[in-house]
This record gives sequence, C-alpha cells and structure tokens, in this order.
Amino acid sequence: MGWNYKRVRQLKYSLLLPPSQLLLALALWEWGHQVTRARSLDTFYWPTSALLCYGINAPAVFVKLLAFSVTRGTRFFAPSASGHDLEEVFFFLGVGILWFLIGRKLDKQTSGLLHQEKQRSVARVFANLFLALLGVAVLIEGISGLRTPWKWGNYVGNIVESVLFLVWSVILLGSPALQVAKGLRRRTPQTGTH
Repeated sequence: MGWNYKRVRQLKYSLLLPPSQLLLALALWEWGHQVTRARSLDTFYWPTSALLCYGINAPAVFVKLLAFSVTRGTRFFAPSASGHDLEEVFFFLGVGILWFLIGRKLDKQTSGLLHQEKQRSVARVFANLFLALLGVAVLIEGISGLRTPWKWGNYVGNIVESVLFLVWSVILLGSPALQVAKGLRRRTPQTGTH
C-alpha cells in the first residue's frame, strides 16, 4: 500500500541521467548549429559544442552508424519532426540508451544488486566482449582525431573530442578487464597460514 522508498532510490540514476544528458546533448547540438550559421566558410567546419557533445557521448556516436547504413551520409532523407535528420535522431536515441545503461549500473552498485548477479553467465561474457570491442573502436577514433586535429576545421574542438573519446575507451576497456580480474581472483584458492 505504501511507497517502496528503496525501489525509488534504486531507480534514481536510470531515471535522471537519460533526460538530463539528452537535454545537454540537444543544447550543445543546437548551440553548434547557431555557431555554424554565423560562420560562412568555404571549408567544412564542425563547431566545438557539437564535437564536445560527441565526446561526452562517444559510445552513442556508433548508434548513428545504424542510420548511416540507410542514408549513406547524404542529406536526401527529410528531417524528422524535431528538425534533425535520421543520423542525428539515431545519435540522440543512442545518448538516451547510453545514459540509461550507465544509470542502471549505478543504481545496481548503490543498491548492492551488482554483487548478487552471476558473473560467469554467457550474457555477461558477451556484454563484456561488446564493451571491449566498443572500447577499441572508441580508442581508434580518439587516436585518429589526435593525429588529424585539423580534420573538421576546428583544431581545439577536435582535440577536446578526441581526448574525451580516449577517456571513454579507458572506461569501456577497463570495465570488462576489472570484471575478469575479479572473476580470476574469486577462482584462485585462498591459501592461509595456520
């Protein structure tokens, strides 16, 4: 009959992070569109705020590739009702999913449920493999951006984006590595000196 306050507290991050990060991403994106409209360059320019948005949400950039397979990078497809093209809509969808998953993991950690899960399940192995592969992809993109910081006509913005990609790669590669190390530690017999 009453509220289950423990359950409400448990859902806190998974409910707060997606909309707040999505609003931040949209704000940075729109700010970038305003900057681009104000500049009239002959060369392609990608604004710092948009590159920062990509850097903060680096794993979500790869969700954009799902739409890219349909659009092939052309602007032929009409913008959605929100005014964003299909690739942008997929990116923002990826932002929401990314921060929901992060929030859910934080919720499990704060509630103690993370330690109760089976660590050796097949789904866990595939999830860790996926995180590692995504981490490698983000690492490659981050290194590529640092090697060609003039790529988008915005040296500072490209450096910021690339550094954030490298931070994400450490997180994405480190999380599965820590879980494997914890699993190995549990499997090794503890020897005592009695």
